[in-house]
Amino acid sequence: MMSEYASHAAIDENANSTSNVLSSIFERKRKKNRSYSLRAFARDLKLSPGAISQILSGRRRLTFRTASQILRRSNLDTESRSEIQSYFLGNAGSVIAPGIIDIEQDDGLNYDISPDVFSVIADWYHYAILEMAAMEGCEDDPKQLGQRIGVSSDRIKRAIDRLVSLGLLKKKDGYLLKTRKKVSTFVSYGATTSNPLKERQKQILALSKRSLMRDPIEKRVHAAYTLSISEAQIPALRARISEIFDEFVQIGCGENEKIYEAMINLIPLEK
Repeated sequence: MMSEYASHAAIDENANSTSNVLSSIFERKRKKNRSYSLRAFARDLKLSPGAISQILSGRRRLTFRTASQILRRSNLDTESRSEIQSYFLGNAGSVIAPGIIDIEQDDGLNYDISPDVFSVIADWYHYAILEMAAMEGCEDDPKQLGQRIGVSSDRIKRAIDRLVSLGLLKKKDGYLLKTRKKVSTFVSYGATTSNPLKERQKQILALSKRSLMRDPIEKRVHAAYTLSISEAQIPALRARISEIFDEFVQIGCGENEKIYEAMINLIPLEK
């Protein structure tokens, strides 16, 4: 075991900057637990030992997609998640958005967004349709689905066609079924935030305002808290929010009957 740790420590001296991120996390875990192995590290990251070995050796870079998968699926602690997020914020100018899927290739980002992909990202009802399709007995009936969420049947029909064409949804025997394929994008914080994602956030804020005025408190949660923090804490808070959304997903596993939108904001009040 000692030789494995020593070899990776030596490799890290010549590794590129992306491999350094995982190398430092691996070394920190080894210091806390000398029996912590590369295989255990791979298991915690939900990656193969071969992939981890290549990243640590500098033969394979840690891509945005791989980092996104790690943040969504891994068993890493908050400190390690924050370290990964801090790297991409500080060095790449953007941070991975947890919980959203990938329609891009394995390596590199595709900024050339087609109209269909733009709509899937921007318009909130696409996600509502996917969640309804994940529930048992979702009929391929645009009128009925539209009535459930207050959207016209024409829009619902076009959205279903888009989702089917992207492989996110399939039709079978008059029913809609959510596929295992998911949508992923990368959220840039600051001036580089994409217009589709800005539009989606604006729509969700509008829906939240509507619910505040319309729905009884028993059916919704609106909570806000004003606090003072250090900006250096934002990556850690962002990682914690990622964990909270993961918990939401676990709570939502089971026999569900209603579609909800969860949103957490942390916004500066000073200029």
